[in-house]
Amino acid sequence: MIVQNKKLQIFSNPIIQNVSKRVEKYSSPEALSKLYKWNLPALPEILKQEFEEFLKQHLSLDVTNSYGKTIALRRWIEGQLSDSDPVISQVMYRWIVKDWGGIKTGKDDVLTDGVLNAIKAHAESLEKFTFERISSWSKVIAFRFPKTRAIYDVRVIYSLNWFLLESGHAGKFFPPSSGRNSLINFFSYEQDLYLRVHGRPKIIQAFKEELEKRMSSDKSMKSSMVTSLGKVVYIAQDYAYQSYCNLLQEIAIKLFGADDDFGVTKVEMILFSIADGDVIDDVMMHSR
Repeated sequence: MIVQNKKLQIFSNPIIQNVSKRVEKYSSPEALSKLYKWNLPALPEILKQEFEEFLKQHLSLDVTNSYGKTIALRRWIEGQLSDSDPVISQVMYRWIVKDWGGIKTGKDDVLTDGVLNAIKAHAESLEKFTFERISSWSKVIAFRFPKTRAIYDVRVIYSLNWFLLESGHAGKFFPPSSGRNSLINFFSYEQDLYLRVHGRPKIIQAFKEELEKRMSSDKSMKSSMVTSLGKVVYIAQDYAYQSYCNLLQEIAIKLFGADDDFGVTKVEMILFSIADGDVIDDVMMHSR
C-alpha cells in the first residue's frame, strides 16, 4: 500500500536504487543475524504461554539469535493484534512501547488513543498521520501491519537521511522525532542537510539577517532562522510518516521482493542497527 499524494515526498528511482544498494550489503539472513542485537524483555504472563505454543507449532522458525526471535515475535503479535479482544490489545500496546521499545513515559489512555487514530488513518489509506508521539504509536502499527508500516525511530531516520544525502537527494528529508539519541546528537550532520537544500549563500545571508535583528533589538530574541529554513529542509510532519513508509516499502521490494511480509521490518531493523556503527563511522569520515 504505497500511498501517493502531491504533498508526500517523492523519491526518484535513481535515489531509491542508491539507498537500496547501501542497505543491501546487510540484507542477507546471515548478515542480519550478526547485525541485529536487541534483547527481548519477558512477555506478560497472560501472553507468554501463547507465544511459547506458537513457537512449538512453527519449529521451522530460527530463534537462535535476536534477529530470528524478533521476527518470530512480530509475526506472532501481528496475528494477536488482529484477533485479540480490546483488553489483550492494550496489554500488548503497553508491552510493545514501554517494555520492548523502552519508552516508559506517557499515560496508557493517551497511548491507546494515538494507536487507534493511527490504525484508523491506515485503514482509510490516509496520507496524514499525527507526528505527536510518533515514536510510540508507530511501534504498535508496525507490529500490526508489518508489510506496509515501520517504526519511526530516531536511529532509523539518522541512517536513512544520511543515505539520502550521500545518494544526491536534493528534495526534503525526514524530520527527526523528539526522542533524540545523545550519541546521534553528538554526530549530527544536520548542517549538511540545510546546505544541500538551501545552498551556502542563502544560509550565510539568513545568518547575517538574524544577527542584524538581534543587534538592533534590546530584547532577548528566540531564533527563528533554523525553524524557518527547516520548513524547506524537512517534509511536513503530518506527511512524514506516510512518505517514510512509502520509501521503506520501495527499498524492501528491491531487496526482499514483493511477497516478503516482513521486508519493511527487515529494512527498518538494518537502518536501526547500523546507525550508531557504520553510519556514524561514515559521517565522521566525511567530516574530516
